[in-house]
Amino acid sequence: MSDKATQSCLGREPFLANQVQGKRVILHACCAPDATVPLLLWQHLADELVVYFYNPNIHPDEEYLRRLADMRLVAAERKVHLIEGKYLRDDDSAARGDLFHNEAEVIHASSFLTSSLAPLEELPPEVHTGLEGGDAAQVMHKLSPLGNEPEGGARCELCYQLRLVRTAAMARRLGFDAFATTLTISPHKSADTVNAIGERAATRLGVDYIWTNFKKREGFKKSIEESRRLHLYRQHYCGCLWSQREQT
Repeated sequence: MSDKATQSCLGREPFLANQVQGKRVILHACCAPDATVPLLLWQHLADELVVYFYNPNIHPDEEYLRRLADMRLVAAERKVHLIEGKYLRDDDSAARGDLFHNEAEVIHASSFLTSSLAPLEELPPEVHTGLEGGDAAQVMHKLSPLGNEPEGGARCELCYQLRLVRTAAMARRLGFDAFATTLTISPHKSADTVNAIGERAATRLGVDYIWTNFKKREGFKKSIEESRRLHLYRQHYCGCLWSQREQT
């Protein structure tokens, strides 16, 4: 993948340090292995760094829970707060520990953050819309018409969009400066596609997006090494029902 737009922005670097340094950043994590290197790079660079695990595309439920368990392990190892995004329609349970927080709880009260939340009624309609619904069944319904699309095609782009728009809305809701995603560490994903979708989501929600290409500087190789060190589960398909079928 040439990723010309990303290379024009970042050169050979995985990110620009001045876009992260001193900022309050919410990092969308697609899985624990892909989050290892971004957390190592940013934990002491950002003023405040929170991980958002929002991946309702993952199928089946058992696979989701397995990946979530490893994401908790990485968050605990790095001592960063983890917001667990919506998955089941009625998943409004309370926090699961000092570092783990349910999305529904965080939207209304976030005592672990360094600044207080603005009243929900003061936020623009785009934020409310961005945080509506979003459970696995609804996402499956939206992706289904594109089920026959090849991996990396229109279905994947819609999946990125659904997750990054919600991440942008969460960043705006929590009063963060910017958001980013670990998706760009994968050699199977176009950083240009992911970054363009992230930038559009940022413009729509009124928050900054940090362009990345975490696979640079051997990022993907290092994520494999970190996964081995932490004994993480490395999945064999991206996450959705259709990507699972393509691997069987």
